[in-house]
Amino acid sequence: MLIAQHRLVRHAFGLVAVFDRGQTRGDGELALCCSAGKFDRGSVEFLAALLHSGCPQRAHVGPKRVGDNDVGVLQVKGDNVFKGYWRMPEKTAEEFTTDGFFRTGDLARVDADGYVSIVGRAKDLIISGGFNIYPKEIEGYLDKLDGVLESAVIGVPHPDFGEAVLAVIVRNADGGELTDTGVAAALKSQIAGFKVPKRVFFLPELPRNAMGKVQKKLLREQYAKLFAKV
Repeated sequence: MLIAQHRLVRHAFGLVAVFDRGQTRGDGELALCCSAGKFDRGSVEFLAALLHSGCPQRAHVGPKRVGDNDVGVLQVKGDNVFKGYWRMPEKTAEEFTTDGFFRTGDLARVDADGYVSIVGRAKDLIISGGFNIYPKEIEGYLDKLDGVLESAVIGVPHPDFGEAVLAVIVRNADGGELTDTGVAAALKSQIAGFKVPKRVFFLPELPRNAMGKVQKKLLREQYAKLFAKV
């Protein structure tokens, strides 16, 4: 649920919305956030998860803990976090640190007050021309454009840049006149040029799994050869 929706609930019903961030590997719930607190900062990407005292979280790049507001892979530890994969010791060793933290696969910033801002999934990170690009940020801008119902941003192989940014958009009922050039032009005034998608495609719907999650892997496979040299 976006910040605007939380504010709407609070304004309409006088309620303080509380949401949780979780994973099945963490017994569903890893952190709670009250929208009356830092969640009110105004950034759609800012999840501001208030950490459980029994479930410490930290962000690392490799073995090194990142500084305040730097991006790293979010790691969690606690009695509610699972102990490992059934009869898969190699995978367990790969996804746990030597001091018992589980690597969630989420890219996050942790500020000086201990609040967490999820910026995307590590597997979705795009590296184009040496720049780290977080699809979630670009999707946030795309989803605000008139005519856009939802979007997915992915990286695909590019012979010169390593990866190229590509956007897949589902138009809403008013988006019939939305074009790829129009989308690119709108983004150029809001984000850095290297983040603007090199190509924009329109689909009737985004591929999803049984749980409703967008299957970006399928999109990457679909457009993998888009920039391949003949």
